[in-house]
Amino acid sequence: MLTDRYYFDDGKSRKFWSIAHRGKTVVTTSGRLGAKGRDSTKDYNSPIEAKAAAKIAAEEKVKKGYIRIDPGQLKINRFDGVRKATETQVAKFEKQIGARLPEEYRSFLLTHNGGFPVSEGIKVFGHPSPYGYIALVDPLYSLDPNVPEYQSLQAAVNSVHYVLPPGHLPFADSGGNLVTIDLKNKIGAIFYFDHEMPDEDDVDDEDVTHYTTKQAILLAGSFDELLTRMAVYRDA
Repeated sequence: MLTDRYYFDDGKSRKFWSIAHRGKTVVTTSGRLGAKGRDSTKDYNSPIEAKAAAKIAAEEKVKKGYIRIDPGQLKINRFDGVRKATETQVAKFEKQIGARLPEEYRSFLLTHNGGFPVSEGIKVFGHPSPYGYIALVDPLYSLDPNVPEYQSLQAAVNSVHYVLPPGHLPFADSGGNLVTIDLKNKIGAIFYFDHEMPDEDDVDDEDVTHYTTKQAILLAGSFDELLTRMAVYRDA
């Protein structure tokens, strides 16, 4: 069953919606960004009728401001000399961190293995800046053992994992701030940690900020949604 996924986010209303059809059946799922969502199933008289109904429903969502998730819109330039990650590399990394990577991010490593996204940034809804906040997500880290430390997923995990809440995997840089994927609670969701946003529960360790869940700003509901948001901002 092929599924089209969408998100709506104006900073106040943050939600997702997806639709899939197979045969005479159409299934929609909706909910708040980062949540599991609720399914709704409807049967039609024929596959043709079901397909037409799904198309109309999706078009109505787009008219309301929903954006279809399509990570292929974003061009990502490979690091010099870096090849796709192998299943062995990914499995070894998963064993090290004690968790399986969300499928979208796993697929990204197996096809791109990091890189420089061609993007002007991404809107960070929920950031306390009174002027609005745009963040660059660059670079996306690689599993290749030969990349410099600032491009290395392994180096990022080794250097900053202990300052993050449990379950958050740092996979990209943002001007010294951290972009993470949640492996524990809102599995697959993407978060932003600004090192200049202190929290009352911060623990200082030789001037190193230890982040708390209160500082986690939800960027996107999934890795593919993140890439789509970056592409949409570029196009805008």
